[in-house]
Order: sequence, then structure tokens, then C-alpha cells
Amino acid sequence: ADARPPATEAHAMQKLALEIGLPDGIQVLLETEALNTLENAVNIRRMLEAHPGEIRKLKVVTSTFHMPRTKGSFEAIFDPSGPVALEFQSSPDDSLTASERE
Repeated sequence: ADARPPATEAHAMQKLALEIGLPDGIQVLLETEALNTLENAVNIRRMLEAHPGEIRKLKVVTSTFHMPRTKGSFEAIFDPSGPVALEFQSSPDDSLTASERE
């Protein structure tokens, strides 16, 4: 097994999703350039626009602590009546460091 840490948060989340049972055949698009939540939403929208009609649902997973900001950012960037439905899922905060809670 590869003992090196993932290069980005996106890679870490992809690894976790596979470990907890992401079904085979699910297409995973990684957004690795954003420096904040709003940029993340904008970049993901651009990625999805490059694949029109291919993706109908986007599941956004983040800590409970970050969920209000994440939900607000994604709902501001994605048209609620648009072709991609947003689904939000919170994860526990217990592993967040003090700096991650800023």
C-alpha cells in the first residue's frame, strides 16, 4: 500500500469514498485548484458545465462546522432549477484541528 499522504483534499476525499464503498463505475471528478469554498463551488460548476447532461446530482460532503458556509456558497453558484441537483451531507467535526475551525 502507498504510505504517502494524498496530494490534495480532493484526493483524500476520493480515497475515503472508495474505502467506505463508493460503487464501481461512479465517475469521480476532482477539483484541486480552489483556495476557498466559494472558489471550490465555482470550479466545480465549470467542471460540470464541461460535461453537459452527464451529471444530474452533486453530493457535497463537508464537516458539520463548515456546512453553513459550504451550503451557502454552493447554493449561490448553482441554479436551484438547473440540471444538477445538490445534495449535502455533514461529517463529524471531531477530527478538525483548531485552525480548520477558522
